[in-house]
Amino acid sequence: MREIKKANVAGSFYPENKGQLQEFIQNLFSRVRVIKNYPNARIFIIPHAGYIFSGPVAATSYQELKASNPEFKKALVLSPSHYYSMDFVAAPNFKSYLTPMGQIPVDQSMLRQIVNKGLCKYDDHPFEQEHALEVHLPFLQVLQPKFELVPLIVGQVTPEVVEEIIECALQETKTVVVISSDLSHFDNYESANKKDQRTAQLITDLQISKLQGEMACGHYPLKGALLYAQKHGLRVDCVDLRNSGDTAGDKARVVGYGGFVIHE
Repeated sequence: MREIKKANVAGSFYPENKGQLQEFIQNLFSRVRVIKNYPNARIFIIPHAGYIFSGPVAATSYQELKASNPEFKKALVLSPSHYYSMDFVAAPNFKSYLTPMGQIPVDQSMLRQIVNKGLCKYDDHPFEQEHALEVHLPFLQVLQPKFELVPLIVGQVTPEVVEEIIECALQETKTVVVISSDLSHFDNYESANKKDQRTAQLITDLQISKLQGEMACGHYPLKGALLYAQKHGLRVDCVDLRNSGDTAGDKARVVGYGGFVIHE
């Protein structure tokens, strides 16, 4: 087991200087429009693009996370795989994840528990290029400088596998779950708005079987979270829905971003 996993996209998806990164995130937080505050929410669906694009929507979701879990101790982050095709959930062999904000220890105990249940297996390869997990980490570090991370990359698995992983993680009361997903990709502004509004409705209606990859790149972990919501009688609210045409200007070819909270 190696000691440290270094960041893949510091300096491209977000600033690589610690001070600039912290200031960037705090500025995003300062511009959040409305916080609804869900007292017992522990599962959040949050986008994962470069901060100038998805950062405003991510900030809304993370402010909701902060309001409901100001003292979280662990974070399970479930990311899709963009660069590595697989039919399993990958767990890391490294002891900590390094971002410009510092090292985050990986919770080896919870990982072993999930691996021993046969729900994931150790494989570092999916982590080597992946951005969809990493971009969440500085946000979490700003909210809580000291926490343990459970980073998993989800391949083509059934919702039941992901649901069981979430069940395992949430047995510990100060754990939060982040589902990493963007929405539509590379449509024009008007088309993307229509597609993302429909996808958001499917998510809030817990329509697991109707969600497809072209609607949400993180649909494998997303469907597992929605199955957990179904089993526990939880609801899903959309707290922010925009696209890169709203946040970064170009409306000819946009990517959609949605922030969602799963709550009682």
